[in-house]
Amino acid sequence: MLVNKLEDMIITGENYRMEFKESVDKTFVEEATAFANASEGTILIGVRDNGTIKGTDTSNAAISRIQDSLMQIKPHIDVDIEIIKNVVSVHVAEQDEKYYLNNSGILFFAKKPTQFLSHAYVVCALFKGLDKEIVLDRKEFTGDILSNIEDTIIFLKKHLNLRYEIKSVRRKEILDIPEVALREAVINAHCHRDYFEKGAQIMVEIYDDRVVITNPGGVPKGIDANKFGKISITRNPNIASLLQRANYIEKMGTGISRITNAMQSVGLPLPNFELEGFFMVTLMRDSYIKRKNGGQLSITDTDDTDNDTDTDTDDTDNDTDKKETSLKRIEERVINLIEVNKNISINEIVEKTNKSRSTIQRTINKLKNSEKLMRVGNTKTGHWVIIKNIGENGHE
Repeated sequence: MLVNKLEDMIITGENYRMEFKESVDKTFVEEATAFANASEGTILIGVRDNGTIKGTDTSNAAISRIQDSLMQIKPHIDVDIEIIKNVVSVHVAEQDEKYYLNNSGILFFAKKPTQFLSHAYVVCALFKGLDKEIVLDRKEFTGDILSNIEDTIIFLKKHLNLRYEIKSVRRKEILDIPEVALREAVINAHCHRDYFEKGAQIMVEIYDDRVVITNPGGVPKGIDANKFGKISITRNPNIASLLQRANYIEKMGTGISRITNAMQSVGLPLPNFELEGFFMVTLMRDSYIKRKNGGQLSITDTDDTDNDTDTDTDDTDNDTDKKETSLKRIEERVINLIEVNKNISINEIVEKTNKSRSTIQRTINKLKNSEKLMRVGNTKTGHWVIIKNIGENGHE
Protein backbone atom coordinates (compact mmCIF):
# COMPACT_ATOMS: atom_id res chain seq x y z
CA MET A 1 0.00 0.00 0.00
CA LEU A 2 2.72 2.44 0.99
CA VAL A 3 4.78 1.44 -2.07
CA ASN A 4 1.83 2.27 -4.33
CA LYS A 5 1.48 5.59 -2.53
CA LEU A 6 5.14 6.37 -3.19
CA GLU A 7 4.81 5.50 -6.86
CA ASP A 8 1.77 7.75 -7.16
CA MET A 9 3.61 10.67 -5.56
CA ILE A 10 6.61 10.22 -7.85
CA ILE A 11 4.43 9.97 -10.96
CA THR A 12 2.79 13.27 -10.00
CA GLY A 13 6.22 14.87 -10.19
CA GLU A 14 7.60 17.98 -8.50
CA ASN A 15 5.18 20.87 -8.10
CA TYR A 16 4.27 23.55 -5.58
CA ARG A 17 3.26 20.80 -3.10
CA MET A 18 5.91 18.17 -3.91
CA GLU A 19 9.71 18.33 -3.70
CA PHE A 20 12.24 15.59 -4.53
CA LYS A 21 15.60 15.51 -2.74
CA GLU A 22 18.44 13.01 -3.05
CA SER A 23 19.53 13.72 0.54
CA VAL A 24 19.00 16.11 3.44
CA ASP A 25 21.01 19.18 2.56
CA LYS A 26 20.97 22.77 3.82
CA THR A 27 17.95 23.66 1.62
CA PHE A 28 15.77 21.02 3.28
CA VAL A 29 14.71 23.22 6.23
CA GLU A 30 14.11 26.19 3.91
CA GLU A 31 11.76 24.10 1.77
CA ALA A 32 9.91 22.76 4.82
CA THR A 33 9.47 26.35 6.04
CA ALA A 34 8.12 27.37 2.63
CA PHE A 35 5.55 24.57 2.73
CA ALA A 36 4.57 25.59 6.28
CA ASN A 37 3.97 29.14 5.10
CA ALA A 38 1.94 27.94 2.09
CA SER A 39 -0.87 25.43 2.16
CA GLU A 40 1.06 22.18 2.76
CA GLY A 41 3.57 19.99 0.99
CA THR A 42 5.64 16.80 0.92
CA ILE A 43 9.38 16.33 0.61
CA LEU A 44 10.57 12.94 -0.64
CA ILE A 45 14.14 12.26 0.49
CA GLY A 46 15.99 9.68 -1.59
CA VAL A 47 14.42 10.59 -4.94
CA ARG A 48 16.31 12.27 -7.79
CA ASP A 49 14.92 15.27 -9.67
CA ASN A 50 14.02 13.01 -12.60
CA GLY A 51 11.87 10.82 -10.35
CA THR A 52 14.18 7.81 -10.07
CA ILE A 53 14.67 6.39 -6.59
CA LYS A 54 18.20 6.71 -5.24
CA GLY A 55 17.38 5.74 -1.66
CA THR A 56 18.59 7.30 1.57
CA ASP A 57 19.54 6.43 5.13
CA THR A 58 16.38 5.41 7.01
CA SER A 59 17.98 4.52 10.33
CA ASN A 60 16.72 5.92 13.63
CA ALA A 61 19.76 8.19 13.76
CA ALA A 62 18.97 9.61 10.31
CA ILE A 63 15.33 10.26 11.25
CA SER A 64 16.50 11.97 14.45
CA ARG A 65 18.73 14.27 12.38
CA ILE A 66 15.75 15.21 10.20
CA GLN A 67 13.66 15.96 13.29
CA ASP A 68 16.48 18.04 14.81
CA SER A 69 16.79 20.03 11.59
CA LEU A 70 13.07 20.81 11.64
CA MET A 71 13.42 22.08 15.22
CA GLN A 72 15.15 25.15 13.74
CA ILE A 73 11.75 26.33 12.45
CA LYS A 74 9.85 28.58 14.86
CA PRO A 75 7.12 28.09 15.99
CA HIS A 76 7.44 24.32 15.69
CA ILE A 77 5.59 22.87 12.72
CA ASP A 78 3.48 19.72 12.45
CA VAL A 79 5.07 17.11 10.22
CA ASP A 80 4.38 13.48 9.41
CA ILE A 81 7.48 11.38 8.67
CA GLU A 82 7.06 8.03 6.92
CA ILE A 83 9.60 5.49 5.71
CA ILE A 84 8.58 3.89 2.41
CA LYS A 85 11.11 1.28 1.34
CA ASN A 86 14.36 3.29 1.26
CA VAL A 87 12.72 6.70 0.88
CA VAL A 88 11.73 9.11 3.66
CA SER A 89 8.53 11.08 3.16
CA VAL A 90 8.23 14.32 5.17
CA HIS A 91 4.74 15.77 4.94
CA VAL A 92 4.33 19.32 6.22
CA ALA A 93 0.72 19.91 7.25
CA GLU A 94 -1.17 23.15 6.68
CA GLN A 95 -0.35 25.64 9.44
CA ASP A 96 -2.17 28.65 10.87
CA GLU A 97 0.88 30.81 11.60
CA LYS A 98 3.83 32.22 9.71
CA TYR A 99 7.04 30.30 10.24
CA TYR A 100 10.69 31.26 10.15
CA LEU A 101 14.16 29.87 10.85
CA ASN A 102 15.77 30.72 14.18
CA ASN A 103 19.36 31.97 14.21
CA SER A 104 20.82 28.46 14.32
CA GLY A 105 18.70 27.44 11.37
CA ILE A 106 19.76 30.51 9.41
CA LEU A 107 23.44 29.87 10.11
CA PHE A 108 23.23 26.24 8.99
CA PHE A 109 20.55 26.16 6.32
CA ALA A 110 20.04 29.58 4.74
CA LYS A 111 21.64 30.07 1.32
CA LYS A 112 22.96 33.51 2.34
CA PRO A 113 23.01 33.79 6.15
CA THR A 114 24.43 37.34 6.01
CA GLN A 115 21.15 38.55 4.53
CA PHE A 116 19.63 37.89 7.95
CA LEU A 117 22.69 38.10 10.22
CA SER A 118 24.97 40.61 8.50
CA HIS A 119 27.81 40.04 10.97
CA ALA A 120 27.91 36.24 10.67
CA TYR A 121 30.94 35.88 8.44
CA VAL A 122 34.65 35.09 8.69
CA VAL A 123 37.57 37.33 7.75
CA CYS A 124 40.83 35.55 6.89
CA ALA A 125 44.03 37.51 6.31
CA LEU A 126 47.66 36.75 5.53
CA PHE A 127 50.17 39.34 6.71
CA LYS A 128 53.83 39.84 5.84
CA GLY A 129 56.00 39.85 8.94
CA LEU A 130 54.86 39.91 12.55
CA ASP A 131 52.29 42.74 12.40
CA LYS A 132 49.34 43.92 10.30
CA GLU A 133 51.18 46.53 8.26
CA ILE A 134 51.33 44.61 4.96
CA VAL A 135 48.40 42.44 3.83
CA LEU A 136 49.31 39.75 1.30
CA ASP A 137 45.91 38.08 1.01
CA ARG A 138 42.45 38.62 2.45
CA LYS A 139 39.20 36.71 2.08
CA GLU A 140 35.70 37.02 3.53
CA PHE A 141 33.57 33.89 3.80
CA THR A 142 29.83 34.54 4.01
CA GLY A 143 28.30 31.08 3.59
CA ASP A 144 26.67 28.74 6.08
CA ILE A 145 28.65 27.62 9.12
CA LEU A 146 29.95 24.36 7.63
CA SER A 147 31.04 26.04 4.38
CA ASN A 148 32.79 28.81 6.32
CA ILE A 149 34.67 26.27 8.44
CA GLU A 150 35.89 24.36 5.38
CA ASP A 151 36.78 27.52 3.42
CA THR A 152 38.77 28.80 6.40
CA ILE A 153 40.74 25.54 6.66
CA ILE A 154 41.50 25.72 2.92
CA PHE A 155 42.78 29.29 3.36
CA LEU A 156 45.03 28.21 6.24
CA LYS A 157 46.43 25.20 4.39
CA LYS A 158 47.07 27.34 1.32
CA HIS A 159 49.26 29.80 3.21
CA LEU A 160 51.00 27.66 5.84
CA ASN A 161 54.26 25.89 5.04
CA LEU A 162 54.05 22.22 4.22
CA ARG A 163 56.80 19.69 4.67
CA TYR A 164 56.97 15.96 4.17
CA GLU A 165 58.08 12.87 5.99
CA ILE A 166 59.04 10.13 3.57
CA LYS A 167 59.01 6.64 5.00
CA SER A 168 59.60 3.91 2.49
CA VAL A 169 57.48 4.82 -0.55
CA ARG A 170 54.82 6.69 1.46
CA ARG A 171 54.83 10.44 1.90
CA LYS A 172 53.21 12.15 4.87
CA GLU A 173 52.26 15.82 4.63
CA ILE A 174 52.97 17.88 7.76
CA LEU A 175 51.63 21.42 8.15
CA ASP A 176 53.39 24.24 9.98
CA ILE A 177 50.68 23.84 12.63
CA PRO A 178 48.87 20.50 13.15
CA GLU A 179 45.65 20.45 11.15
CA VAL A 180 43.81 19.00 14.15
CA ALA A 181 44.68 22.10 16.19
CA LEU A 182 43.67 24.46 13.37
CA ARG A 183 40.38 22.69 12.72
CA GLU A 184 39.41 22.52 16.38
CA ALA A 185 40.22 26.22 16.87
CA VAL A 186 38.16 27.23 13.82
CA ILE A 187 35.20 25.06 14.85
CA ASN A 188 35.42 26.38 18.40
CA ALA A 189 35.28 29.98 17.13
CA HIS A 190 32.08 29.25 15.17
CA CYS A 191 30.49 27.23 17.96
CA HIS A 192 31.13 29.66 20.80
CA ARG A 193 31.11 33.11 19.23
CA ASP A 194 28.61 35.66 20.54
CA TYR A 195 26.17 36.08 17.66
CA PHE A 196 24.50 39.00 19.43
CA GLU A 197 27.69 41.01 19.05
CA LYS A 198 27.05 42.70 15.70
CA GLY A 199 30.18 44.84 15.53
CA ALA A 200 32.75 42.07 15.07
CA GLN A 201 33.38 38.91 13.10
CA ILE A 202 35.44 35.77 13.45
CA MET A 203 39.01 36.69 12.50
CA VAL A 204 41.71 34.30 11.28
CA GLU A 205 45.11 35.96 10.96
CA ILE A 206 48.32 34.39 9.63
CA TYR A 207 51.64 36.00 10.53
CA ASP A 208 55.17 34.80 9.87
CA ASP A 209 55.42 33.40 13.38
CA ARG A 210 51.87 32.53 14.39
CA VAL A 211 48.20 32.03 13.57
CA VAL A 212 45.64 33.94 15.64
CA ILE A 213 41.96 32.95 15.65
CA THR A 214 39.54 35.33 17.38
CA ASN A 215 35.80 35.26 17.95
CA PRO A 216 33.51 37.81 19.64
CA GLY A 217 32.55 36.82 23.17
CA GLY A 218 34.88 35.61 25.90
CA VAL A 219 34.24 32.45 27.84
CA PRO A 220 30.58 31.99 28.90
CA LYS A 221 29.49 33.14 32.33
CA GLY A 222 30.26 30.59 35.03
CA ILE A 223 33.79 29.76 33.85
CA ASP A 224 36.74 31.64 35.30
CA ALA A 225 40.34 31.42 34.17
CA ASN A 226 41.16 28.65 36.64
CA LYS A 227 38.39 26.40 35.32
CA PHE A 228 39.02 27.08 31.63
CA GLY A 229 39.57 23.87 29.69
CA LYS A 230 38.39 21.73 32.60
CA ILE A 231 34.63 22.26 32.41
CA SER A 232 32.49 23.13 29.43
CA ILE A 233 29.55 25.52 29.15
CA THR A 234 28.11 25.98 25.68
CA ARG A 235 27.06 29.49 24.68
CA ASN A 236 25.13 28.21 21.64
CA PRO A 237 23.73 24.75 22.48
CA ASN A 238 21.74 24.43 19.23
CA ILE A 239 24.80 25.19 17.12
CA ALA A 240 26.93 22.80 19.20
CA SER A 241 24.35 20.04 18.80
CA LEU A 242 24.13 20.48 15.03
CA LEU A 243 27.92 20.55 14.70
CA GLN A 244 28.15 17.34 16.69
CA ARG A 245 25.50 15.64 14.56
CA ALA A 246 27.38 16.78 11.44
CA ASN A 247 30.51 15.10 12.91
CA TYR A 248 32.40 18.37 13.32
CA ILE A 249 32.52 17.97 17.09
CA GLU A 250 33.77 14.60 18.28
CA LYS A 251 32.75 15.00 21.89
CA MET A 252 31.38 17.98 23.77
CA GLY A 253 33.95 19.86 25.83
CA THR A 254 37.10 18.32 24.29
CA GLY A 255 38.09 21.01 21.79
CA ILE A 256 40.55 22.91 24.00
CA SER A 257 42.35 19.75 25.11
CA ARG A 258 42.56 18.52 21.51
CA ILE A 259 44.19 21.80 20.43
CA THR A 260 46.65 21.62 23.31
CA ASN A 261 47.48 17.94 22.78
CA ALA A 262 47.98 18.41 19.03
CA MET A 263 50.51 21.20 19.56
CA GLN A 264 52.28 19.32 22.32
CA SER A 265 52.52 16.12 20.27
CA VAL A 266 54.76 17.77 17.66
CA GLY A 267 56.90 19.70 20.13
CA LEU A 268 55.36 23.12 19.48
CA PRO A 269 54.65 25.66 22.26
CA LEU A 270 51.32 25.26 23.99
CA PRO A 271 48.57 27.47 22.57
CA ASN A 272 47.97 30.81 24.22
CA PHE A 273 44.34 31.57 25.13
CA GLU A 274 43.00 35.05 25.89
CA LEU A 275 39.53 35.06 27.42
CA GLU A 276 38.44 38.64 28.13
CA GLY A 277 35.76 40.16 25.88
CA PHE A 278 36.97 38.24 22.84
CA PHE A 279 38.16 34.65 22.78
CA MET A 280 41.58 34.46 21.13
CA VAL A 281 43.84 31.47 20.53
CA THR A 282 47.41 31.88 19.28
CA LEU A 283 49.24 28.97 17.65
CA MET A 284 52.96 29.25 16.91
CA ARG A 285 54.36 28.17 13.54
CA ASP A 286 56.95 25.41 13.33
CA SER A 287 58.91 27.03 10.48
CA TYR A 288 59.39 30.29 12.39
CA ILE A 289 60.60 28.52 15.51
CA LYS A 290 63.16 26.55 13.50
CA ARG A 291 64.47 29.69 11.82
CA LYS A 292 64.61 31.51 15.15
CA ASN A 293 66.61 28.67 16.64
CA GLY A 294 69.16 28.93 13.86
CA GLY A 295 67.92 25.99 11.84
CA GLN A 296 66.31 26.00 8.43
CA LEU A 297 63.01 24.34 7.69
CA SER A 298 63.83 21.24 5.73
CA ILE A 299 61.96 20.37 2.58
CA THR A 300 61.56 16.78 3.71
CA ASP A 301 62.09 15.16 7.10
CA THR A 302 62.84 11.45 7.42
CA ASP A 303 63.62 9.09 10.23
CA ASP A 304 67.10 8.58 8.77
CA THR A 305 68.88 11.71 10.00
CA ASP A 306 72.08 10.80 8.14
CA ASN A 307 70.25 11.33 4.85
CA ASP A 308 68.96 14.77 5.84
CA THR A 309 71.97 16.28 7.59
CA ASP A 310 74.81 17.82 5.60
CA THR A 311 78.10 16.63 7.14
CA ASP A 312 81.70 16.86 6.02
CA THR A 313 82.99 13.56 4.69
CA ASP A 314 85.81 12.26 2.58
CA ASP A 315 83.35 10.27 0.57
CA THR A 316 82.77 12.53 -2.46
CA ASP A 317 80.24 10.19 -4.00
CA ASN A 318 78.18 10.31 -0.80
CA ASP A 319 78.23 14.14 -0.85
CA THR A 320 77.10 14.11 -4.47
CA ASP A 321 74.24 11.75 -3.69
CA LYS A 322 73.10 13.98 -0.85
CA LYS A 323 73.22 17.07 -3.03
CA GLU A 324 71.21 15.38 -5.77
CA THR A 325 68.65 14.17 -3.22
CA SER A 326 68.33 17.68 -1.79
CA LEU A 327 67.77 19.15 -5.26
CA LYS A 328 65.14 16.52 -5.98
CA ARG A 329 63.35 17.48 -2.78
CA ILE A 330 63.36 21.15 -3.71
CA GLU A 331 61.95 20.27 -7.14
CA GLU A 332 59.22 18.20 -5.49
CA ARG A 333 58.36 21.03 -3.09
CA VAL A 334 58.09 23.55 -5.96
CA ILE A 335 55.85 21.20 -7.94
CA ASN A 336 53.61 20.61 -4.92
CA LEU A 337 53.23 24.35 -4.26
CA ILE A 338 52.27 24.90 -7.90
CA GLU A 339 49.78 22.02 -7.75
CA VAL A 340 48.05 23.83 -4.89
CA ASN A 341 48.20 27.27 -6.53
CA LYS A 342 49.01 27.56 -10.23
CA ASN A 343 49.22 31.36 -9.88
CA ILE A 344 51.88 31.30 -7.15
CA SER A 345 54.73 33.79 -7.64
CA ILE A 346 58.43 33.04 -7.35
CA ASN A 347 58.59 35.29 -4.30
CA GLU A 348 55.87 33.21 -2.62
CA ILE A 349 57.74 29.98 -3.45
CA VAL A 350 60.90 31.47 -1.95
CA GLU A 351 58.99 32.38 1.21
CA LYS A 352 57.29 29.01 1.62
CA THR A 353 60.43 26.92 0.99
CA ASN A 354 62.89 29.14 2.90
CA LYS A 355 65.31 28.83 -0.03
CA SER A 356 67.12 31.68 -1.76
CA ARG A 357 65.62 33.26 -4.84
CA SER A 358 68.57 32.09 -6.96
CA THR A 359 68.06 28.48 -5.78
CA ILE A 360 64.34 28.58 -6.65
CA GLN A 361 65.03 30.23 -10.00
CA ARG A 362 67.59 27.54 -10.87
CA THR A 363 65.12 24.84 -9.81
CA ILE A 364 62.36 26.32 -11.98
CA ASN A 365 64.72 26.65 -14.95
CA LYS A 366 65.72 23.02 -14.53
CA LEU A 367 62.08 21.92 -14.40
CA LYS A 368 61.38 23.93 -17.55
CA ASN A 369 64.39 22.51 -19.39
CA SER A 370 63.41 18.96 -18.45
CA GLU A 371 59.87 19.66 -19.74
CA LYS A 372 58.20 19.14 -16.38
CA LEU A 373 57.00 22.71 -16.02
CA MET A 374 56.03 25.60 -18.25
CA ARG A 375 54.85 29.18 -17.82
CA VAL A 376 51.76 30.40 -19.70
CA GLY A 377 51.44 34.17 -20.03
CA ASN A 378 53.56 36.92 -18.55
CA THR A 379 55.00 37.27 -15.04
CA LYS A 380 52.08 39.24 -13.61
CA THR A 381 49.00 37.65 -15.19
CA GLY A 382 50.25 34.24 -16.31
CA HIS A 383 50.22 30.89 -14.53
CA TRP A 384 52.18 27.66 -14.22
CA VAL A 385 51.38 24.39 -15.99
CA ILE A 386 52.79 21.10 -14.74
CA ILE A 387 53.70 18.93 -17.72
CA LYS A 388 55.07 15.90 -15.92
CA ASN A 389 54.57 15.19 -12.21
CA ILE A 390 57.37 14.10 -9.95
CA GLY A 391 56.84 10.82 -8.18
CA GLU A 392 56.11 10.12 -4.55
CA ASN A 393 59.73 9.83 -3.48
CA GLY A 394 61.10 12.66 -5.58
CA HIS A 395 62.01 10.54 -8.62
CA GLU A 396 60.32 10.35 -11.98
